[in-house]
Amino acid sequence: MPDNEKWSFFESLDEMVYVTDVETNELVYMNRHLRSALEYRTHEEYRGRKCYEVLQGCEEPCSFCNNAQLRPGEFVSWTHKNPVLGKRFLVKDGSFFHNGRQYRMEIAIDVDDDPRAVYFEQARYGMYARMALLTDLANQPRLDPGAVEIGHTPLCHNPRCITQTERYLPPLVRKIGGVDCCAFCDAPL
Repeated sequence: MPDNEKWSFFESLDEMVYVTDVETNELVYMNRHLRSALEYRTHEEYRGRKCYEVLQGCEEPCSFCNNAQLRPGEFVSWTHKNPVLGKRFLVKDGSFFHNGRQYRMEIAIDVDDDPRAVYFEQARYGMYARMALLTDLANQPRLDPGAVEIGHTPLCHNPRCITQTERYLPPLVRKIGGVDCCAFCDAPL
């Protein structure tokens, strides 16, 4: 396998990178970010160990291993929750040949550290509820919602209002029966 100088490009990446021998599943390289996360100080500590043991905590090759699908010059993208690190990753897998041997390279981007990760969870659990709500709303007769004011009025105090979790929403106020109400949930302000 190429010497460490050829891996220097990957050492400074914020993403986690590793390389394994496809035939033996032995780790040949992990970048600084991944070594740090797994508490390896040197390359010698993990080299030659099986990827599924070190990276997934398994005793045998992973059931989801995609080595057979990898082709040089192409990438396979997928998401995976790593049981060792306890985080979700956007994963990009590729393959290359060196001195007649095939190697797998994986680049993993931690999506749980991304502030947008909360939306992945909301989308996963809330999509069907939103679809049902929208279907129900689409089948209701149209009502005139009245004027809606955008301003610096107090935020809604209803703990179930969407404004309690979605802080980017502006305070929207509308009058209902002469009372200022939240335009999102109709609660009096």
